[in-house]
Amino acid sequence: MRAELHDPDGHPTVVHARYLLGADGAASTVRHLVGGSFDGQTYAASFFLADTTLDTALDHDRIYLSVTRTDFHAFFPMAGTRRWRVIGTLQPDQVDRYVGGGDGLGATGDIGRDDLQRLVAVTDLPVSVNDVSWATGYRIHQRMVRQYRHGRIFLAGDAAHIHSPAGGQGMNTGIGDAINLAWKLAAVVHGQVEPGLLDTYHAERAPVARQVLNQADQLFRLEASQSRIAGAARIRVLPLLAASLSGTDAARRVLFDRLSQIGTSYRLPTPGLTTWWSGRRAGAAVGDRLPYQPLDDGRTSHDLLASPHHALIVASGETGEDQLAEAERRWRSALKAFALPIELRLLAGPQTQLCDAVTHGRPFAALVRPDGHIACITPSDDVQSMATHLRCYARPEAVAASPSGESTPRSDLAQPLPTAGRYVIGRGVAVVRLNMSHLFGLGTVSATVDLAGGAIEVADPIAASRVEVRMDATSFDSGNRRRDKHVRGRGLLDTDRWPTITFTADRLDGTEDGVWSAAGTLDVHGQSHRVVVQITLGAVDTDGFTVNARAVLDRRDLGVTGKPGMIGNEISLEVRARADLDRVRVDRESADGVELAAR
Repeated sequence: MRAELHDPDGHPTVVHARYLLGADGAASTVRHLVGGSFDGQTYAASFFLADTTLDTALDHDRIYLSVTRTDFHAFFPMAGTRRWRVIGTLQPDQVDRYVGGGDGLGATGDIGRDDLQRLVAVTDLPVSVNDVSWATGYRIHQRMVRQYRHGRIFLAGDAAHIHSPAGGQGMNTGIGDAINLAWKLAAVVHGQVEPGLLDTYHAERAPVARQVLNQADQLFRLEASQSRIAGAARIRVLPLLAASLSGTDAARRVLFDRLSQIGTSYRLPTPGLTTWWSGRRAGAAVGDRLPYQPLDDGRTSHDLLASPHHALIVASGETGEDQLAEAERRWRSALKAFALPIELRLLAGPQTQLCDAVTHGRPFAALVRPDGHIACITPSDDVQSMATHLRCYARPEAVAASPSGESTPRSDLAQPLPTAGRYVIGRGVAVVRLNMSHLFGLGTVSATVDLAGGAIEVADPIAASRVEVRMDATSFDSGNRRRDKHVRGRGLLDTDRWPTITFTADRLDGTEDGVWSAAGTLDVHGQSHRVVVQITLGAVDTDGFTVNARAVLDRRDLGVTGKPGMIGNEISLEVRARADLDRVRVDRESADGVELAAR
C-alpha cells in the first residue's frame, strides 16, 4: 500500500508498506479513510482534568474522593512535592465556558488557576490551588469500532475505542493493543507464521475493550449522573467500594490485576488439545499470562521470557543429565521443523511452585508468546501435541527455500492452497469461542463449545468447495456452572432437544488477503438460518491444513431468545481447527483404481 505522510512543515513523504496501523487517536484519519464505524454515545455530563500543585494538609500517599448528590471530585497524588491530578464534574452552566462546542473528541476548554480554585472549592477538602501545569474541560464518549482489521490496515488505541476515564483504563488498553499486534505483525512480515494469525488481533483485543467500556460506563454513571437515585448511590456506594477494594491484600491484588490489565486473558481454542489435568477452572489455561513464580535456581518464571521470541518452557521434573539431554534433543528436533524462532527453556528439578501454579503440580511444557501469554500447554514429554499446535499457524522451515536452493523471504510467498480432496475435522480437535456482552454492562463472557466433527470437501476450483462443521451444544462451558446451566436450558440453547449445532456451506468466495467468505446455513435450536462466515487458511502440508473461521451473529436471528438481562444479543463465534486428509477415502479410491486397472 502507498501512504503519503506530511511533516509539521507540510513536506510530503511517500511510504510503501505491506501493513498500516492507525494509532492516530479518537479523531482517527485512518479509521475515517477505511470507512470504519465508531458506534457508541456521548455522555451528557462534562468533566475537567488538571495537573496542579496544591497547598494542602492532605496525605500525599492517599487518593481522595469528594462525593455529593450533584458532584464528584477525585484527587490523585503525583510524583513530586504537592503535585496532584484532579478530576471533577462540571455543572451545566459551566460547560459552555470550560468545554465549548464541537464534537468533543478533543479537549477544548481553557482553565486557569482561579477557575480551578472555584471548581474545587465545592468540596469539603482543605485544598488551595498554587499553580496549574495543565487543565482542560472535555466531553466524554463511549465508542468502539466493529472491526480492528480492514484487510492490511489495523486500528489500535483511541482510534479503536474511547471511554470515560473512570477506572483509568484508557492508556493500558491501548498499550495492550500494540503489544498484542506487534509480535504478530513481526512474525508475519518475517515469514515465520501464516497471515491468518493476524485475525486473532481483533478476536483477542475486542473483548477486552468491550469489557473496559462496560465497566467504565457503569462507574461513570455512578460518578456523574445527576439523578436523585444515582446521587444517593454515589454517596453510599462509592466509599464502601473504595474501602473494600483497598482493605485486604487479596482485594488490592485483584484491583491491581484489573486496572493494570496484567490479569487480561485470551482464552482461545487450542486445536488438537484438551485440558489434560483436572480442575480446568483453576491454575493456568491457554491464553492466560504465564504465572509469576520463583524457580528452584533463584530466578523467576518471567526471567525465562527475556527473549523477544516465543519461549518453550519444559518443567519435566527430571534431574539426571542423561534424561535432560534426551529431552532437549527431542524438543530441539521438533522445533527445527518450524520457521518460528522458539527459545527452549529446559528446567531441571521439581519446580514445585511453578508446576503448582500452571498444572496443579504436574510436569508440563508451555509455549509462551512474546507478549507473555500461554499459547499451548502439554505434558512435559508430549512433543507431538506441541508440534500439532504449532502447525496451526507456524510456517515450516522448508518453505523458505526456493527450487534453486536460494533463500526466499517467506512473507513474499503466495499462500499455498490444499490439494483437492476430503479433509476430516475430528471430535475434540478444536473448540468454539463465544463472546457475549451482558445487557447490563457486566462484562464480556468467553465460553467454549466442542466441535463434534465435520468435513471440508476441497474442490478444484476451490470456490466450489463444501464445508460441514458440527458443534456439541451440550458442551457449552463458560467456567460458571449456574450460567452454563441457564444457557443450555430451555430458554436459550435448549440442548436437551437440540444437542447439535451444524454449519454447512457449498461455496467459497475469495476476498483480499487470502480470506474466504462462506455463505451457508446454520442449524441451531431447531431452525435453519443463513449466515456468512469469514475463513482464513493457516498452515498447509501434505496431510492437511489449519483453518480459522469467524462470524458475528445475533442470537435473536437464530431463534435463541430467553429472558433479557442474562445475555447480550451479539455473539462472536471463532473456530481454529485442523483438517486432515481422509486417508480412508484415499486408500479406498487407490484400491478401486488398482482393481480397475487389473480388469
